[in-house]
Amino acid sequence: MKILTPPQRSFWHFNRILFFLTDFTLFFGCVLVAFRLSPSNHHPWSIHASESPVYLQATFLPLCLALGLQLSNIQKLQAKFKRTDTLVRIIFGSGLGAVFFIVFHAFVHYQLAGRYIIIISWLLGVMVTFLARALLWRLNHLRPRVILFWGNENIAQECMKNLHKSNTPIYLIGRFENDRIYPISRLRLFFSDPSATKIPQEFQTPPPELSPFDPPQPTSINDLAQLCIKLQVESLILANPHRLTDLEKRELTLLISKGLKVHTLNYFYEREFERIHVSSVSDSWLWDHEATTKSPYYLGAKRLIDISLSLIALVILTPIIPFIVLLIWSQDRGPILYRQKRVGQYDIPFWIYKFRTMRVNAESNGAQWAQRNDQRVTVLGKWLRKSRLDEVPQFYNILRGDMSFIGPRPEREELLKQIESEIPYFRFRNLIKPGLSGWAQINYGYGSNIDDAKMKLSYDLYYLKHANLALDLLIVLRTFGAMMRGAR
Repeated sequence: MKILTPPQRSFWHFNRILFFLTDFTLFFGCVLVAFRLSPSNHHPWSIHASESPVYLQATFLPLCLALGLQLSNIQKLQAKFKRTDTLVRIIFGSGLGAVFFIVFHAFVHYQLAGRYIIIISWLLGVMVTFLARALLWRLNHLRPRVILFWGNENIAQECMKNLHKSNTPIYLIGRFENDRIYPISRLRLFFSDPSATKIPQEFQTPPPELSPFDPPQPTSINDLAQLCIKLQVESLILANPHRLTDLEKRELTLLISKGLKVHTLNYFYEREFERIHVSSVSDSWLWDHEATTKSPYYLGAKRLIDISLSLIALVILTPIIPFIVLLIWSQDRGPILYRQKRVGQYDIPFWIYKFRTMRVNAESNGAQWAQRNDQRVTVLGKWLRKSRLDEVPQFYNILRGDMSFIGPRPEREELLKQIESEIPYFRFRNLIKPGLSGWAQINYGYGSNIDDAKMKLSYDLYYLKHANLALDLLIVLRTFGAMMRGAR
């Protein structure tokens, strides 16, 4: 039934590009205002004279500030507007953008940029972008996005948990199964009142509970279309479309003809959570999507970027590498580098190199999962891990072609076999070259058990399906932001 599986496309870029263009426009306006207000601006009021520093400041400064917000990961609408968190992220991201502009301006014009213009632009930009996000949040809540789940309770609760955790402005009102509808508890009065024609204004997806759904109410599938219209349902999410009967398929076709969107659970996860629902993955997923990262133009450009960035990074980091070597050796007179065999693209093993962050003989008892607060890590090693300087030797792996800048983190064969016994399709991630950072790293971080491995696989498979240079750039920006925050 093809109408249940919409054409596959990259979901992440439209909202992010829209937010980026909005931020750039707002920052540009703030820069123009700053030129008017700054007492130190001696240049004529024109941004068209390319020989003037005004031209660079008026165009490149808002670009840097807008790109800085990409580091903060606030390019989405929120179900609950978190004022403090949003303001802190705007200050942090735009502040990094301003610092980058100052350094860039000094290299280009061999002088510092006007401090009043930068300070005024930044302060105005922080206030305006914060107010813009608050306004977008308010406008979004005037017409909430409502979904109805079709499937069993366990998967519905999992979906509700992810909606609540991700703060996504989508409201799950209940689930439908076997000619019964199970409304969530907050809509009890709405379902029991025949005159009700509108969802309560304060309605939101509740936090996951043991029993978030009320007792079922008999609802024939023939009445489902009328019920969805009354409930203002935007989308119907199918947990398992392969088990639908012919009658159910016909009724779903009727729903679609009335304007209701019908999506599979995996499509919904990709669009809203930017990851794959691993439990829905089957053999056919590989056949349908394996070729999405095989474009020779993309692979060629990515390899060229890998080599260029590795050489640039090694040149920049060369002055501090001797100090890292000296500190590692002085703490316990142990080896400087640590090498480990990992599984790479197409299951080809290779040796990965890192600066040693653990004590000597830390794995004398065999391979172990990495922990968030691993007791085997030295004091210096904790700092190296937070700053990611322990991974500098992996630029050598990138130059050799064993790894890329962006891709799934390579696993050890021992752990890979353990994970694969629980997650049959885990080796799908080996279809692409492993990376120094990746979509799973910036969205989830450390993994210390099978459940964590399953979650990281959901992000890795999303990257496998949607990989492109724009997504790679976003991962690089988010990785840089994580390094600045000391996140791993």
